[in-house]
Amino acid sequence: YYFGSKQRLFRESFDLPSDPAEEILALLLPGPQGAAHRIMDYAMVLYEERLTADTMQALMRALITDATTSQRFRTYIRTDVLDKVSAFLGGGKDFDEQIELSLAMVYGVAVMRYLVRLEPLASMPRDRIVAEVAPVIQARIDALVHASGYSQG
Repeated sequence: YYFGSKQRLFRESFDLPSDPAEEILALLLPGPQGAAHRIMDYAMVLYEERLTADTMQALMRALITDATTSQRFRTYIRTDVLDKVSAFLGGGKDFDEQIELSLAMVYGVAVMRYLVRLEPLASMPRDRIVAEVAPVIQARIDALVHASGYSQG
């Protein structure tokens, strides 16, 4: 009642800094070229900025340790983030798989860097991590864009 939707309540309960779907769509809006770099850089900033780092780390821990939180998050990510991104890009099952694989790469880097603090990843400069991971994600984006015939505009 107070939040207008279950999705907004979920987002507020985790104190997420913004609507993930809106943020991803804004990062994709300039076009597919360079999208992976924009997404990786944005994700890294979320995990490192003073105002969002604690929230993001708490969410990551909860996703790993609490089955109820994990289930709610899966539902939220599927219906409010991935489905919107997939619809924006005109995708289907192949899109969903590639988007989830890309999301897994970002999440894996975040867990190893910020929770596990695996060296040398934990102390590696952010720009280097983005430069190393973004091309892998960009290749997925490029293949999806090519397969769909997506054109900006």
